[in-house]
Amino acid sequence: MTDVSTLWNRRFAAFRGLGRLLANAAREIWPAAVTFALVVAIWQAAVTLLDVPQYILPAPSAIAEFFAERGATYVKDTWVTVGETLAVFGLSVVIGVPLGALAYRSRLFRRAVYPLLVASQTFPKLAIAPLFIIWFGFGQGPIILVGVLLTFFAITSTTLVGMQEVRNETIDLSRSIGLSTWQRFRRVELPQALPSIFGGLRLGTTLALIGVVVGEFLGTNAGLGYRIVNSTANANTLSLFVCLILLVVIGMAFYGAVALVEWFVMPWRRRESIPISGRSTLTGV
Repeated sequence: MTDVSTLWNRRFAAFRGLGRLLANAAREIWPAAVTFALVVAIWQAAVTLLDVPQYILPAPSAIAEFFAERGATYVKDTWVTVGETLAVFGLSVVIGVPLGALAYRSRLFRRAVYPLLVASQTFPKLAIAPLFIIWFGFGQGPIILVGVLLTFFAITSTTLVGMQEVRNETIDLSRSIGLSTWQRFRRVELPQALPSIFGGLRLGTTLALIGVVVGEFLGTNAGLGYRIVNSTANANTLSLFVCLILLVVIGMAFYGAVALVEWFVMPWRRRESIPISGRSTLTGV
């Protein structure tokens, strides 16, 4: 009987914790939601009162009506862009975090290879996208390559910075208690670098989406980037605004997902909130 009671108490405690989490998240979001509603109301009123032509600036109501009529096509393109962004972000994490850790552990790698990684970020990615199309043809391959090239270095650099900020006293203590190099990395260096790494991951979500859209501008027949090019060629302002709004929704969803993962991965720094605003809710600042 006691075991059953303990189990139910734990379940209720988990639900209460989730409730507090959602309440705090709502408290973080509501100022931005109110500001957004005010902007939309002012936008609607200005377009109506000033009689702005629709091809210059459509009213929010016109955009909503357009999406209601033709939303299926845009939803399909949205899923294409979401899938490509997930692929870009996943590959960037798999490449970026190990490269950052290797740059931290190996002085030779940091001196011989890391400068080349920096150099890879100095030219516009739009300039190399046509080369990828020539080498690999049209399709999702070049789009993902462009996105990864744009995204991975942000994760690499923040991983390196995070590990370099691990305190020497902590490293000395781990050596004194006999931890191996791998144990020190897994138990000391990586956990202390996680805040910086997750900062890079949050930045990576936006860069991955930008990279995918840039790739879709040049070499595909689906996705929101392709739809933007099509809408521009046809001077379809309503379609352009629908695409832009959907991209904002995708970007915010990815950012929020990474912030939620960060909240769960670092329980030792929780403050019953998810890091979704500009304030550092993990550190309580």
